[in-house]
Amino acid sequence: MNVLLLIGSPKVKQSNSEALGDCLLGLLDQEGVTTRKIKIYQALKEEKGMEELLSSINTCEALILLFPLYVDSLPSGVIKVMEAIAAQRSDPHSSPPRPGGQTFMAICNSGFPEAEHNDTALAICRCFAEKTGLQWLGGLPMGGGEVIGGKPLTSLGGMLRNQINALQMAAEAIVERKKLPAEAVALFRKPSIPRWLYVCCGHFGWRRQARENGVLKRIREQPYK
Repeated sequence: MNVLLLIGSPKVKQSNSEALGDCLLGLLDQEGVTTRKIKIYQALKEEKGMEELLSSINTCEALILLFPLYVDSLPSGVIKVMEAIAAQRSDPHSSPPRPGGQTFMAICNSGFPEAEHNDTALAICRCFAEKTGLQWLGGLPMGGGEVIGGKPLTSLGGMLRNQINALQMAAEAIVERKKLPAEAVALFRKPSIPRWLYVCCGHFGWRRQARENGVLKRIREQPYK
């Protein structure tokens, strides 16, 4: 099987989306699958980036998209690629995608502690699959993604064991061309740390950034209120 993994994070280095993707690729490698990873934003900066990206997408058997949540939706670069795919596949003069059908899975992570914030974005991915002839395998939503910090999932101890187990099930579903099991989605949605602790760490992070930028005393200002 030929699997293409697309990283939709605007961060070129150490993105949480890529950390999740690398874990999934490792699990797919254990299944004997041929994998390839492309960073969307990096590809779009190249002269023929979109053309080469579409060619890679059209020749894969399974497509996996990982992205961070941006205002209840997908990052603009990801949307741009999705629109290009839809336009190409609706053009009767364009080359058809790989014969035999292609499967599609999406994984979304957000900085909000509640995973349900990702549901709308994953619903967009499902509609995209239906409009472009991709076989929708399902989506995995993760809240509190900032705990990853761009690090390999296995380096974080047991904190992300539920997410790693869910990715193992996802790898099996991709190989077997089957829908994601409900158990995998439920595991991936589980918080990695208690909500109150995540919020406390978030407040600490904001204050640290404010101090580093010399605006700690102005952190409570509301200029637009």
